[in-house]
Amino acid sequence: MKHTRSPKTTKSSVLFLLLFALLLNALPLNASENQEKKLRWPTDASRVFTSTFGEHRPSRFHAGIDIRTAGVNGYECFAVDDGDIIRVRVDFEGYGKALYLKLKDGRIAVYAHLKGFAPEIEEAIRKLQLNRGWYEVESFFPPGKFSFKRGEVIGYTGDTGAGPPHLHFELRKSMSEPYNPCLEGLTVTDATPPIIRRVAIHPLDEQSEVDGDVLPVIRSVNKETIDPVSFYGQVGLAVEVVDYQNVTYFKLGVQRLDLLLDGKLIHRFSPDTLQYKKNIQSRLHFNFELERAGYSRFHRLYILSGNDLDFYDRNLTGGVIDSKKLTAGKHTVEIVAEDYGGNITRQSWELNVLGTPVLAPTKKIVNFDAPTIDSTANQYQLHAEITGNAVRVELNTGKETFTSVQLVSTPSLGSSILSSESKNHWIGRFVPVSFYRGWVTLRAVAEVSGGKSTIAEKDIFIGRFDKNKAATWESPDKDFEIHLGRYSLWFDLLAGMEKLPKTEETIAPLYKISPHSHPFAGGFEVRFHAYESWSEKALVVYQERAKDNEWTALESVLSPDAKTLQTEVLSFETFSVMLDTIPPTLANLQPANKAALTSAKPMFRVTVDDELSGVDIQMCDLMIDGRSVIWIYDIDKKLIYYQPWENLPDGDHTWELFITDKMNNSTTVQRSFSINTK
Repeated sequence: MKHTRSPKTTKSSVLFLLLFALLLNALPLNASENQEKKLRWPTDASRVFTSTFGEHRPSRFHAGIDIRTAGVNGYECFAVDDGDIIRVRVDFEGYGKALYLKLKDGRIAVYAHLKGFAPEIEEAIRKLQLNRGWYEVESFFPPGKFSFKRGEVIGYTGDTGAGPPHLHFELRKSMSEPYNPCLEGLTVTDATPPIIRRVAIHPLDEQSEVDGDVLPVIRSVNKETIDPVSFYGQVGLAVEVVDYQNVTYFKLGVQRLDLLLDGKLIHRFSPDTLQYKKNIQSRLHFNFELERAGYSRFHRLYILSGNDLDFYDRNLTGGVIDSKKLTAGKHTVEIVAEDYGGNITRQSWELNVLGTPVLAPTKKIVNFDAPTIDSTANQYQLHAEITGNAVRVELNTGKETFTSVQLVSTPSLGSSILSSESKNHWIGRFVPVSFYRGWVTLRAVAEVSGGKSTIAEKDIFIGRFDKNKAATWESPDKDFEIHLGRYSLWFDLLAGMEKLPKTEETIAPLYKISPHSHPFAGGFEVRFHAYESWSEKALVVYQERAKDNEWTALESVLSPDAKTLQTEVLSFETFSVMLDTIPPTLANLQPANKAALTSAKPMFRVTVDDELSGVDIQMCDLMIDGRSVIWIYDIDKKLIYYQPWENLPDGDHTWELFITDKMNNSTTVQRSFSINTK
C-alpha cells in the first residue's frame, strides 16, 4: 500500500482549523435560529404568486397573497407556526372553505379556498353541517381544541368560493386587520422589474385644467419616454404599473411607489396594514374615475380627502401638485416603482406649469340678457357633461366660425367665455355658483355681425350636494328619487339627472344619473314611485356605461303599499324597473333520468342559471329519495353538485331538484336512477 506524507502541521494551522471548525458548527445553529424566526411557507404547491397584498379588487383591496397551484387541487397546507384553529368558515362564495390559525404570538393566519381540512377538523365541520342540514357553516373553537405544530398539515388547497384553484393566504394582527405577509419573509425569487405602462394627470378642482381641458390626460410610456403635458391649478398623477414574477404571466402589485417633483420626494405608497372597515377607500387609492372609463389598476399618486389608509408616508406633502406654488415653465416628476423582489423601475415625465389658465373661470352674470334663438339661424348641438364639480361644455360649429362664444345660464348661476382650439371648436366649463338643484338652461351666445346670437342651448337637470348633509333629490316628474345619507360622500358632489324613454324590456322610464365616475363613501338609496302599485315581480335594474344594453338586477324592496320600489347602490348609473317572471334554467343534469349506475357514491351535477334576478341559493334544495342532502354550489361554474358521504344501497332511487330565483320563480325537476354494485 502506498502511503502519502501528511503535511506539516504548525501551531497557526491548528488554531486556524479549530476556529474554522467552530465557525462551521456555529453556522447551522444560527441559520436554524434565523429560520425558526421566519414563518414556514404555507404550501409546497409552488413558490409563485398569482396576486399580492393590496392589489386592486372591485371596491376593495386584496388582503393577502395568492399562491399558484397550477389548476390542481389537493396540495397540503401547513401550519406556518405553532398555533390553534380558532375559526372555520364554509361558504358557497367568497373564501369558500377557510381556516383561521391563531399563532402563539397572537397573530392569525388565514387559509382560504380550501378543498378540505385536516381529518379532525373535517369531522367536526361535517357534524355541524349535518346538524344544520346546510353546507354553509361557521364555527369558533377554544384554544387547545385543534392545536397544530409548525409544519403539520391543516388542510388542502382547492377552488371553493370565488376563483380558480389557488391558495389565498393572509396574516392578520387581529381578526379585522390583515397585513402584508411579505413583511414576514414570505417572498419569492424575482429578477424582473415592474413595468410602468401609462400615466395620467387629473385636474383636482373646478378651477384646474390639463392641456386646456377639465378632463384627465392619459399618456402611454413609449420607449421609456412620455409626451409632455401642461397644467394649471391643482393636479394629481396616477400610474398604471404591473409586475411579473420572472417568466410568469400573472399581473402582480408592487410594494412601493414613490413620486418625486424636481428631485424631491412628495408621495410614497407602500401597502403594509389594512383595516377591513376602510376597504371601501380602495376607491380613493385606485383611480375610480379611470376604472369606470375602462382603465384598471391606476394607482393615485396623491391622497384624496377622506383617505386615511395606512399605506402612505404622512410626513410628505400628499402628492398634490399646485401650479400656484411653482414657477411657470418646465418641471420634472419621477415615478419610482419597486416590486417584492427589490427590483426598481424609474420613469420621468415633463410637466409644463402655466401661469394663467386657458379656460375662463365661471363668473356671476351681470346685466346680461341672452338673445333668443333665431329659428332661421344655423343651429348647433351643445354637449354638456358633468366632470368633478363642473359641467364640461363642448361646441362644434362645423364650417361656421365665430370670433368669440360666451356661455350663460338661466337661472343666472354663472357665465364664462368658451375657449377655442379653432374658430369652430369651443370648450368651456360651467360651475354653478350655489348649491342649486333643478333645471338649468345653458346657452352658447356668439359674436356675429350686427350683435349677439344664441347659436345653441342645452337644458340640464342638476343638483349640488354637501358631503356633510343628507339630501333627497326628486326627478321633475316625481316618479324617481335618490336619497344620499349624511355619510354617503367624501366630498361635495355636482350631479346630473336625465330622463330617457322606457325600452321594450323596462316597465319604467330610464333615469340616467351622472357622473358615473364619482367614488361614493357609502351606499345611497334609489326609489321608483308608482301611481297605482308595482308588481311583486318588479325590481330595480341598472345599466353601466361600459356595458351597453346590458341590465343588471338589484335586490329591491317593495313598500307595504306596493307604491315604492327601493334599492341601495354605490355608484351613479342608468336606472329603471323590469319584471322578472322567467324561472331559472337547468342544464347538464347528471345522472340522466333512469340511469343504471354501478357506483354506490354517484356524483350528482346540474348547471343552474337565471336570466335577471339571480338564483336564490338559500331557497334551493336537492333531495335523494325525498330527503334533503348537503349539496354544494360552485358560484363560478353555476354548478350544484353532490356526492354522498355514505354508500347508497342497491336498488331504485329518485333525486329531485328545486331551484328558485330571487323573485320566487321556480323550476323543479325529478329523476330516477338505480344502483347495482354487484
